[in-house]
Amino acid sequence: MLSTGIRVRLRRKTAMHAHDVQLRVHGTMGEAHHLGEIDDWLVRAHAGVAANAQTGRSSSRSIGGMVLAQARLIPGVLTGSARYERQSSGTRRNQAGPTTRTDVLTNGSDKASAFGAALRLNVDVTMTSRQRKLARAVTPGGPGRDAPEAKLLSGLHMEEQDVRLLTPSEFTVGPDEKARLDAGADQAPGPEHPVTGAAGIGDLAALPPTPTAGQLVRDWQLVETIGDGQPVRDLALELLSRAAARGEAGRRDEALGTEGLAPRLAVEERFSPRAITASLRQAASSGWVVKNLRYPRRMAALNGAVGTRLALSSPQLVHEAVGPGTETFILGGHQAGGQQGEGTSTTVQAGATLVQNGPEWRVGEGLSASWSTSTGDTEAATVSGTVERNAHTPKKAPLYLVRCDLLVTMVAEVKVTGGGPYVAGSARTLPGAAAVWLTAEQLRAAGVDLPESARKALKLERPRPENGPTTSRAEGSGAGAQTPARDGVGATGGGASRPGPGLSRDLPLGFGMIEDLPDFVPLLDGLRGNLAATGRQDLADDLLPRQQLRDRNDNVQRLLRVLDRDGSAGLLASAMDGGVTVELLDGRRTPYWAVFKVVRSGDGVREGAADDGRDMEYITSAAAQEATSHDEGESTGVESILAGSGKPDGGVGQLKSVGGATGLGIGSGSGRRRGGAARGQLGMKTVAEAKTAKSAKVRVPIVASLELHQGERRLAMAGSGRTSLVHRILESDLTALRRVTTPRRAPRPAPGAPTSGQAGLGAWRSAGVPLPMEAQANGFQGAARVRELVNMTIRAAGGSDRFREKGQAAAYTLGEAVSTEWLIAALPLLTNAGAELPPVHASGAKGQDLQASVHARLRAGRVLGTGDKMTFETAAQSDLGAPRPTQTDGQSAAEQSRQARGLLGAGVLNADEFRLNQLMGNTGGSGSATGAATNAAGSMPLHKPKFTSVLIQFTLDVRVVARVADRVRTSNTQVAERDLTLPTPVVIRMPLPVAGRLLAAHPTEIADPHDRLGLRTGAVPPGP
Repeated sequence: MLSTGIRVRLRRKTAMHAHDVQLRVHGTMGEAHHLGEIDDWLVRAHAGVAANAQTGRSSSRSIGGMVLAQARLIPGVLTGSARYERQSSGTRRNQAGPTTRTDVLTNGSDKASAFGAALRLNVDVTMTSRQRKLARAVTPGGPGRDAPEAKLLSGLHMEEQDVRLLTPSEFTVGPDEKARLDAGADQAPGPEHPVTGAAGIGDLAALPPTPTAGQLVRDWQLVETIGDGQPVRDLALELLSRAAARGEAGRRDEALGTEGLAPRLAVEERFSPRAITASLRQAASSGWVVKNLRYPRRMAALNGAVGTRLALSSPQLVHEAVGPGTETFILGGHQAGGQQGEGTSTTVQAGATLVQNGPEWRVGEGLSASWSTSTGDTEAATVSGTVERNAHTPKKAPLYLVRCDLLVTMVAEVKVTGGGPYVAGSARTLPGAAAVWLTAEQLRAAGVDLPESARKALKLERPRPENGPTTSRAEGSGAGAQTPARDGVGATGGGASRPGPGLSRDLPLGFGMIEDLPDFVPLLDGLRGNLAATGRQDLADDLLPRQQLRDRNDNVQRLLRVLDRDGSAGLLASAMDGGVTVELLDGRRTPYWAVFKVVRSGDGVREGAADDGRDMEYITSAAAQEATSHDEGESTGVESILAGSGKPDGGVGQLKSVGGATGLGIGSGSGRRRGGAARGQLGMKTVAEAKTAKSAKVRVPIVASLELHQGERRLAMAGSGRTSLVHRILESDLTALRRVTTPRRAPRPAPGAPTSGQAGLGAWRSAGVPLPMEAQANGFQGAARVRELVNMTIRAAGGSDRFREKGQAAAYTLGEAVSTEWLIAALPLLTNAGAELPPVHASGAKGQDLQASVHARLRAGRVLGTGDKMTFETAAQSDLGAPRPTQTDGQSAAEQSRQARGLLGAGVLNADEFRLNQLMGNTGGSGSATGAATNAAGSMPLHKPKFTSVLIQFTLDVRVVARVADRVRTSNTQVAERDLTLPTPVVIRMPLPVAGRLLAAHPTEIADPHDRLGLRTGAVPPGP
């Protein structure tokens, strides 16, 4: 409201014009004055951004028939006809892809500061009118760059009113510090500089910001302000106007910036202060893009996009504070869905025609009636799995307010009918426009002179031992850093590295935080370069264009959401377990696959204790949703027509023959729709508090790569070389994971035991240990093997190669459904009841439908050790064997419609010379009324016990059941089952009491020879 304003857009359309009326409420605020402190008043703030890179395919088939009968009831006078038509259709659709989300919030503090200020509100009403497409087609107009003007209809200026503002007390500053912030924000923007090396928006990710002075701030905790964002919006509109003028020097086309129209509203929304605050991490890592900016014209229609890369530089310390606590959530996962529908339609029509003839005239009357019905049923299923890591900073940890320059690098592209895209770019520095909060460690990484409190927090006054640990790179120095060291009291401070266990390269990165992640965005430019070097420049231009408007399927931006700072951190589990796949679409051709992989090149090395007081959360969630809908429709109609012809003057005059016709048709229709959806969720959040759970930093060597595949061939690859990341892990976990051993092979079934079907599945599952809902997998390694098992099972069931080949939509959907994140989150469900994958279809001459399920069995359990007290927050289910929905939705709708149509015309006929000159006019109208109702209900009780954590190693067996049905011959169905034992054990975390009950219930399947749980006496003393 204090910057772009709150806008309400109203639209009205006439036959020739479209009117856009905009109501804009904006305000100005006077000087704020402090009113005092309020005890026990928690003020929280939140900012976040989400990305979804899903792609899908659909197919449909139909078959029908028609029976037509005609008869001469009275020859030469009366004829009749009847028609019966019936058609059946089937539709299939699959959609899948990765998803990421980042949330940053403040937890508030015990006190809140209150401020009072005077707020004045203004309301402006403007209208912009444009000719509609029909008017532009039938009326003359110039081909120039017309741009409608917004007319101010009215305005309202309200009197001042007092408002009260609240903020955590720690976020307040003194008068001198406030003056320094205001002085920096009031500086004029710097001069514009051309952007070199940018052929389009796609090149922004490869252009690192280069400040003219000072050092870049690569990581921050919270964004305090970026100003009102007006210079950013002005630059975006200016570049769009330059590009829309086809890049001609000195000329502008302001159409995309017309007040009140959709393009300007999109720019103002996506570059508003709140949007920039939430997206600053993404904009600093790879870029922030606004697209689909359209302005239709007769001959010079515009289609534009604008992208920006932001950076912070020249930090200056303004204020020191203690607290409040903050949290940073980084989420990554995969989602896959399938939909199938069937429908039938029936039409019956009957009519009669009556003809009368005279010597010089002919008259005909026609009457027909029709009746049609249609029904349709649709079923859809979706599964998703996510892993979320959260890092807390303590409430009393030091935070530092730093004022920075905001570096803006922006590129705009505009296509004009018949040419383009035309590109305009510019870079500008906004001095002192941004203010961010940094921790002590981030302050040191930014190159700011450290105050005494920061030196104390970093323990720099303590002499560093000669063989102490070297200071690691500043957390977040890479664009992919997830959660940097928030208060800088970690192992990079001053304590000497204690000898301790490392982390085996064969084990996944489970509970903990990912820090110091390298920047993976340059892999995209490296892949383009590799394609060009091997003679495939055309392919690089088609799949990964440097201009956004040439990227019809948004390949570059979808790939960047996986490679950028938060995307790579959130999807790291998948990247380390076979890779993250992104479909790159190329028109209607078979898609290419880009695979982002992170391979561990060695064991993790312990760097020292992480004693900065940060709590850690590890959240796993698996969700499944099933939706059904049923549609019914019915329509009836009657049409009549009267036509006649005659021969004026006996046909000897100038007009040989004339004719005319008039007709009327009326109809009515009705439709009903009902549907429902049920959503089930299984989730676990484990929380380790720093005051009770000590953690360490482990340096993990890695090699990252980005590969491009066509079918089974790898066309190109770009690598990062040897690099590393830091994994913050609990000390107790690090010790326990050192005891992991190689799993045993699967036992053979007893003679006579069922091996297939429901009985065989039950016997197979009963030989293992079902996980309780309080259990959580500590990472997973082997998703690629499970996906290969799915492929083998489908092949055994007679499934098409489209279910397995790279580039096929069916194979992509299956791969996204069986993701690492989903296996981590859904493992308790898989060991109890199994889980159905979404329906997947393969198109072709016959087509096939696939329904598959995945089941798991845990055996050969071995207690690795007990750890610290943790909170186990569980989405409670009555029984994992038959989980209930956590939410259900119901929808119903009904529609009634009526329509009428009239026809009138006349003209000259000359059958001898085959001329027919007539003027016919018709008019029609329709009206409908729709009523809809929606109801929803849901409950998801949470259990939140706090117990000692236990890690138990299990051997994991996986069984896949696949059912493949022919779409044409549905009776042709084959079923196959296949098993697999993963070579890497799975480590499960659970509360100590639950582990004790599990050990008592399955004493032969879980071993605790060293009595690490302390449940019996006389056990072998625990080893190291």
